[in-house]
Amino acid sequence: MMKKFTKALVGMGVVMASATLLTACGNSNSSSSSNSGTTTVTIWADDPNFNVPVMKTAVKMYNAEHKSSGVKFKVQTEGDYNTKVQTVLSAGNKKNYPNIIKIEDYGAKKLISSYQDAFLTQDSVNLSNFSAYKKSVVSYKGKTYGMPFDSGVSALFYRKDIFKKYGVTAKDLDNITWDQFIKLAEKVHKGSGKSILGTGALIGEDPDMVRQLLQSAGAWYFDDSGKLDVNSTAFKESLKTVKKLKDDGLITGYSDFNARNKALYNGNNLAVIEGSWFSASIKADKKSSGKWGIATVPRLSGVKGATNSTNEGGSSWYVLNTGNTKADNAAKKFLKTMFDGNSSFYAKVLKNQAAVATYKPAMKNKEWDTTDTFYNQKVNQYFKKNMNKIPAVSYGIHSSEVENILSGNLGNYYSGKTSLNATISKIESSYKSQVGSN
Repeated sequence: MMKKFTKALVGMGVVMASATLLTACGNSNSSSSSNSGTTTVTIWADDPNFNVPVMKTAVKMYNAEHKSSGVKFKVQTEGDYNTKVQTVLSAGNKKNYPNIIKIEDYGAKKLISSYQDAFLTQDSVNLSNFSAYKKSVVSYKGKTYGMPFDSGVSALFYRKDIFKKYGVTAKDLDNITWDQFIKLAEKVHKGSGKSILGTGALIGEDPDMVRQLLQSAGAWYFDDSGKLDVNSTAFKESLKTVKKLKDDGLITGYSDFNARNKALYNGNNLAVIEGSWFSASIKADKKSSGKWGIATVPRLSGVKGATNSTNEGGSSWYVLNTGNTKADNAAKKFLKTMFDGNSSFYAKVLKNQAAVATYKPAMKNKEWDTTDTFYNQKVNQYFKKNMNKIPAVSYGIHSSEVENILSGNLGNYYSGKTSLNATISKIESSYKSQVGSN
């Protein structure tokens, strides 16, 4: 499940300074073998409501099928997960490494490139079993490092009761452009007096909308060679689209997720574009059951190859080089068995944790075709259909640096203080100053 693209990846100095904390909180027995011959495999996961129960389900099923494996699993989580992972990697003490860690897809290449020796390849993964866009996420320099897991396939979550009141139906929203959506949104906005789209940060501070628009067009902050590419048509149209939404009063940013959710619950905002994982937040407001619907994300107008499918988040599992070959191999075998070979496991976590996984053989599970009574739609079917249409892009190793720069510059563009060209020039110069190249 996606939380948000953490900026912790930039804070290497903070991580280095806190490395000594691992003496107290590290896991010195993460890959040990006891005298009885039991091998311990330690797994770190970040979300006690999602990834932890997913992993505990995987462990339970694996143990039931491999009763004499001699492997004992420990699933752990702590508060500031991303800082914890970076701290243990920067310290470089293999005895403190867990065997398996979860990494958000946006930050994977940054960590692998920075600590390549800490990661083991997972050459047995059959990447053709997973949604195509995941291949570039878990690969680095031609080698497979990660086991693909879930997707942040995005959707337009909208108040279908209010949209319908002002003449906008589900059919009207299906596979349309942003220009078409804006016309429809203006109609609902004028009739209801409410903002249409809500974001979980002030406009310009969090580029999650830009991120989703870019990927829908098969673009990113960089070109295929890894060079900064913010002069692309896709990038410019993404920024122009968000500015148009703001200028027309169709989008509102809030100080945090909780404030945004409150606005969605009380009807002050009528829609949101987020990954599949956001459905849990929508459904938390039980009194609005039956009032929400989902539709495809609008595609960029005037951008060749733009689609109505995109992504906001997702994660994969990685095996660290603890120096204990027996435990490391057991970790690889576990991931291969459960995540690249067990459709029953995926059926269970889809049902229990709403885990929209990218394992294609599991797409035949009946759970994908059930009707979600909250939406009165086959929501999982929508996610399945669009997940396999998400354009593949390479997130590169400097996405975090770019997003920090965007956070300091997009607000001025959206408010009209700077022009589009001046904003792009500022982004390029700041990136060159921070990274040392363009």
